[in-house]
Amino acid sequence: MMRLIYPICCGLDVHKNVIVATIVTTNGSGISEYNQKSFSTINSDIQKFHDWLIENN
Repeated sequence: MMRLIYPICCGLDVHKNVIVATIVTTNGSGISEYNQKSFSTINSDIQKFHDWLIENN
């Protein structure tokens, strides 16, 4: 089993017109929860992506 370093992190899949972000939150028992959302690459949606990250710690 891998050692948990960060209890919450975000992975990105970046394309020309879309960013797909997945936030993974792992509790003390080692159970992970995934939250995925897509954003376009226009400035207003990148701001929404930023706000979504802040909302999810």
